[in-house]
Amino acid sequence: MRQHSGSIDHFSEPGQGTRVEILLPSALQKVHTSRKEEKIPTLPLQSSIEGSRVLLVEDESAVRKLVRKLLELHGCTVIEACSGREALDLWGDVCDEISVVVSDVVMPEGVSGWDLAKKLHAERPDLGILLTSGYNQRPEDHGLAEAENVAFLQKPYAAKALKRSH
Repeated sequence: MRQHSGSIDHFSEPGQGTRVEILLPSALQKVHTSRKEEKIPTLPLQSSIEGSRVLLVEDESAVRKLVRKLLELHGCTVIEACSGREALDLWGDVCDEISVVVSDVVMPEGVSGWDLAKKLHAERPDLGILLTSGYNQRPEDHGLAEAENVAFLQKPYAAKALKRSH
């Protein structure tokens, strides 16, 4: 709730029951977005993600399957990892084949998407890295504001957002 600028209140009276109020900001409010979070990484020598070899890192099985299908519809070859740790373990074997990493931010096993992005970007600054999350976090909050080819996409997102590039 706090991440979305909301709050929860509860009121309880003996014999009357309990009332819980969930307060969220109005959907009509204009949400401020920076150019950095709207940017989809441009792949080297390509105008979109189409035909790329992608490392998909997502801990939620259903989300991973859906995103894989979307990427494959755009002609991508997809290698999956279900955690940041697994992605790092795979990296040595696939690093020369991968042109973009699509990774969730919040993951188990002690390696977040932010950690993964920092490590992979340090090794390969030309690598396109697209971080996704339903939480209100931004690359600049994690030391990635100036990182080239690193972008953030807020969940939920439209399928065409995976294809789009600048």
